[in-house]
Amino acid sequence: MLPALIYRLNFDWRKTLGAGILTSARLSLIIAASGICLRLGVITEPVNAAIILVAIITVMVAPTLFLRLIPEEEREEPSPIIIVDAGPLGLRIAEQLRSHNDRVVLMDAKEEHIVQARERGFETVQASVDRYHAEADSYLNEAERLVCLHSDVEKNYRVCKYVRSNYGIDHVVARVTVPRALPRFTRLGVTPMNAATDQAVLLAMLIRNPTAYELLTRVDDDREICEVVVKDSGYLNRPLQILDLPKDLAILAIRRDNELIVPRGHTRLEPGDQVTVMGSYDCVEKSRKLMG
Repeated sequence: MLPALIYRLNFDWRKTLGAGILTSARLSLIIAASGICLRLGVITEPVNAAIILVAIITVMVAPTLFLRLIPEEEREEPSPIIIVDAGPLGLRIAEQLRSHNDRVVLMDAKEEHIVQARERGFETVQASVDRYHAEADSYLNEAERLVCLHSDVEKNYRVCKYVRSNYGIDHVVARVTVPRALPRFTRLGVTPMNAATDQAVLLAMLIRNPTAYELLTRVDDDREICEVVVKDSGYLNRPLQILDLPKDLAILAIRRDNELIVPRGHTRLEPGDQVTVMGSYDCVEKSRKLMG
């Protein structure tokens, strides 16, 4: 406990005492030292037994005292996925995202759409996204993903350009009803979705790879596929085979710049790599925390 007082230079008394208690819980070192002393004749057999007993009690009690002093911090609320247009399509997408335990916020200028979304238990903001609004601004500053669903192509373009220019949201998806407008959105750094063209791709995938399609769409089997951008230095420039990852987790693919990499045991992650992982929901959430 006495050496731990140096922590007081940077932490309050509660954290200082917690550190002292936790670092006092050392079992193997105490037993080894006591055994050496016994063989050298420095201590007697009863003293050796007493030392081991105190070490065992300390190891059992110290973690409990530490958790009493320093409770686990509240889990940070995940950044929201913004859905612009809370109409029928927006609500269906919100339900799908919520089934994957994502946090969803619906934004719409129409009061009737907002009322319907609130009745279903969603966070909502009644505002036009391409104009400044204080409540919308706070959500947009926090968001990393946004989908714009207006049927009006020009209105969608204005919203996407506004959020990309003012908030720098990396992943913006837009519903584009006119195929010839797709390149405009792509140049803006937006991922466009056109029902006419993408429907054929999805149907072809369902025909050729039904299991892969099922993995992407099912929400009732405690399995999740997600993408994590690697930021934690502890996971960089080390072979995948030695990384301390959750056991029920598989790394399916790594996207580095414009290159798609099939991972192997010797593959090393680099800053900014976009890693596609699959596993149980708990494992996927843990990987997001660890790598992201």
